[in-house]
Amino acid sequence: MSHSGPYLTVQQWIETKPWPPLGGLRHLIWNSKHNGFDSVIRRVGRRILLDSAAFEKYLSENGGQGPATLTADTKSATSVRSSAKRPTPMKSGGRHD
Repeated sequence: MSHSGPYLTVQQWIETKPWPPLGGLRHLIWNSKHNGFDSVIRRVGRRILLDSAAFEKYLSENGGQGPATLTADTKSATSVRSSAKRPTPMKSGGRHD
């Protein structure tokens, strides 16, 4: 399927570009507000269009790493996860001591 213009749908991207694979592309799109990938995508209704030139610029500017900032939501989720008490292992016979 050919396309005209600078934008590709996700399916067109997967068919014409070797990288990133579909899973990686979905990850970039899902986290686009946090990783800077929002400069590459255009949302038209529910459709997502990708700009090849903006993708090249995204890679050259930050190596695809995006900003490494934690939002307040991420910080609280991280602290909850790290402070959660781990269950004690069970002794043989299925009892806790």
